[in-house]
Parts: sequence; structure tokens; C-alpha cells
Amino acid sequence: MADGSIRGSYTIEDILSIGTPYECIFRKSDATSQVNGTVRMTENMVRGDFDIEVQTASTNWGDASGDNRAAFASHFISKEGTTYTWTSLQNIGYKMPIVDSALNNASQAEQAQIVGFKDKVDFACTVWNANLTVFELPSGITFSELTGA
Repeated sequence: MADGSIRGSYTIEDILSIGTPYECIFRKSDATSQVNGTVRMTENMVRGDFDIEVQTASTNWGDASGDNRAAFASHFISKEGTTYTWTSLQNIGYKMPIVDSALNNASQAEQAQIVGFKDKVDFACTVWNANLTVFELPSGITFSELTGA
């Protein structure tokens, strides 16, 4: 588009190759979960922030109406060959090499990230006036190595 925005099925790798900072939104869902996400990318750095709602087997997390759904936030920052992931559920996170895919047949480490760099996602992206502070790791989160087969 004339304003530089893009919309469609792209990978993070595709968008990074354009060489323009972008802020992209997407939504994906299946039978048990719904993810609304924002991904900001510039140069070789990416940050994803996601609101996730999942169906639970217990009513403990549901509301008074008996809704068996839990909601939480998930985040990742990828820079310098490493991805850092954490959630709003606890003050620990994981660090691992940047992953290509977060699909179901990927390793545990790869699935810990909502979107891999080579996973096609229906993004709606606008040119972003990059604020590099969003790529700083959060204070108060302890990151442990996550490896997986």
C-alpha cells in the first residue's frame, strides 16, 4: 500500500526482510484457545505481546457463571540469536535459540514461542516508528535456559 502497510499471510522472516520497522497484529484460534497478538519488528529484533484465552478442564479459573476459560498474557523478545519468553502467570521466563517454527510438531522449546520466524500468520502491519526500549528485557523476570528435542 502507499502508506507502507501490509496485510496478508507472511512470516516474521518475510517482514524483517523488507527492512522497514513494522507493528503487526494478528488473531488466531482453535477449539480450545484464542490468541490476540501484536508483533513489533525492526532490524534483527522482534517483540511479541499476546493476550491468550484458553479453555480449562476446571472451573477454578472461570468466572462465577461457570465459564471454564483462563486468560493470561504471553511475551517474547528475540534479539542477538536468542528468544526470551515469559507470561503474566509467574516471574520466571525461558531463553532459547530463535526458532523457525512453533507448530504442533515442533520441539517443546519451539512451541514455547507463539509464532516462529518461519510460521505464516495472517498479519495486518503498519509502519512503526521503532521505539527500541520495547526490546529491553523486563526486570523482575528470571530467565532459564530451555532446551528441547
